[in-house]
Amino acid sequence: MKWREIEIAEPRPKPRRRHSAIFVSGCLIMFGGFDGGFYNDLNILDLSSLKNTTILVPKSTVNEDYFSLVNN
Repeated sequence: MKWREIEIAEPRPKPRRRHSAIFVSGCLIMFGGFDGGFYNDLNILDLSSLKNTTILVPKSTVNEDYFSLVNN
């Protein structure tokens, strides 16, 4: 029951706010966020190995697709 600072492998996610995060199966998973611009990435930190993985998620085109269908 002690706090300690851990060293996280590179690459580290950039600081941000307004993200979503959840802890699942020993991994901290963070999506998106904002720091003046919006992030569209998924960061996974495995707390057993301290390995960080970043996955770039393509921007959704749902809104544009919907509006093009409605306007045609």
